[in-house]
Amino acid sequence: MFLRTRSLPAIARRGYNQAAQDMSGIKPPKGPGGGASINPDVPGLSSNIVKPSSGPLGPGASHSGQYKVPEYYSFNRFSYAEAEVEIAKYRLPQPSSHRK
Repeated sequence: MFLRTRSLPAIARRGYNQAAQDMSGIKPPKGPGGGASINPDVPGLSSNIVKPSSGPLGPGASHSGQYKVPEYYSFNRFSYAEAEVEIAKYRLPQPSSHRK
């Protein structure tokens, strides 16, 4: 399989260096997923996801009580789907392994 004059670490090192050289010419994509077009001003979630409440939220739920996450009681069963819809426009596209 391998010649005795070469060692396996030398062959592996050569393959690693060749792969690194091949990848050095690849640039990040332009457009919605490019590094220069990342939007740093992403607003928080709207009131469609978390319903603010002025009264008590749940049994024993308060920042000083036994259950310290009272926001849990502000969500409904569609909160996750609503959050996905609102945040979708700020997500980066999935990278592709295809070369152009």
